[in-house]
Amino acid sequence: MNQEIKQKAYELLINKIDVNTFEGVIYGLVDDKIIDSKSLLFDLISINYKSESFKENLKKLVLNSYSEEELLSLKIYENCLEFLKKNGEQETFYFLQFFASLYVDNSYELDIIYQFYFLNTRYDAIENGYSLMKKDIIIRKTQEHCEKVLNWFEINREKEDWDTFLYEFIKDNVLEEETKVYARNNQIEFYEKEPVSLFTATLNIIKGILGIR
Repeated sequence: MNQEIKQKAYELLINKIDVNTFEGVIYGLVDDKIIDSKSLLFDLISINYKSESFKENLKKLVLNSYSEEELLSLKIYENCLEFLKKNGEQETFYFLQFFASLYVDNSYELDIIYQFYFLNTRYDAIENGYSLMKKDIIIRKTQEHCEKVLNWFEINREKEDWDTFLYEFIKDNVLEEETKVYARNNQIEFYEKEPVSLFTATLNIIKGILGIR
């Protein structure tokens, strides 16, 4: 029950569901039971959802009640779920750009979003005149990976095992090998960047700001 409440609160925060839907969920869980005053459900029903500031109060509660791993897991899940509802070429471009930024922000450590980062580099290659992969294949592979992410989320959601969800996802190397074979067959020089440490990533950002890179 706790995970269901948390997910619905996050959905309300990102405007995926409306207030009436959310209130129907949380008050339906009350069901004339005595509620622990230290529980998340108690805190949620204590918010005045008719107030203009309810979003700010909900945001503070979410940030205080959810771990960083849980918030990141929900962000990945919700974006994959939304993408599968409208997965055209333009949506794929923006979606991959978002996940590429998310991957870089997390210091190249999460295999669960690495595939999106990898596909984004292939999309960029097309835009720069290198046909390392066709756009329809990028779109299809993005859809397939989203479906894998959603399945992995369902496996770990009940246990609220966000570390497993984020850090133990098995990266699919098949797509990388296919791309490298294509590149060799078409005499395209291609070198995959190695993951960098947090220190190196931070140093690169500083160099960029100072204009010495």
